[in-house]
Amino acid sequence: MYGILSFLLIIGYMRSRKIIPGSTVQLTVLLFTTAYGVLIEILQETLTTNRHFEWGDILMDTIGAVLGVLLARYALKKKMFLRLA
Repeated sequence: MYGILSFLLIIGYMRSRKIIPGSTVQLTVLLFTTAYGVLIEILQETLTTNRHFEWGDILMDTIGAVLGVLLARYALKKKMFLRLA
C-alpha cells in the first residue's frame, strides 16, 4: 500500500508540474509516506482496543515506500509516463 502511495505521489507530481521530480521531491515523498505509516501505528495504539503499535509494521511500510520511489524513478527514467504528461 505504501509503495503504491509513494509511486502515485511522484507520478502525480510529475504530471501536475510537467517536470520530472528531483531527489528532493522523492525524499519528501519517502518521508511523508513513512510519517503517515508511523501516524497510523500511533493511532492504532491510542484509539483502538484490539490493535497495537508494531515496529515491524513501520519497517514494512518504509520498505514499501522505498520500493515505490524506486519504481517511480525507474518508470520515469524509462520515460514510461512522459507521454501522459
